[in-house]
Amino acid sequence: MASFSGVKSASEVIDDALREQPDSDERWSHVVSLHRRNDEDSFYAAAALLDSADPVQRELAADILAQLGAGDDERPFAGPAVELLIDAIERETEFS
Repeated sequence: MASFSGVKSASEVIDDALREQPDSDERWSHVVSLHRRNDEDSFYAAAALLDSADPVQRELAADILAQLGAGDDERPFAGPAVELLIDAIERETEFS
């Protein structure tokens, strides 16, 4: 649910992204908006998707985590994101 200020939560933006076609400009627009947030909400929402049974959701999580905080001098989630992504790659069974 959107916050009182009208700003969507990371989970809501992820849901919006999942409604779009993979690799569409619309989907990437949502992903880039999460990259720019560089916040805990976006990190944890994307990290949770890495455990999804749906490979489309796992791919979206990787797209978000790989560049979370891009363009920002401070990227507090870069180290944890890399660790999660390496672990996810080691577990992944479906490759496109």
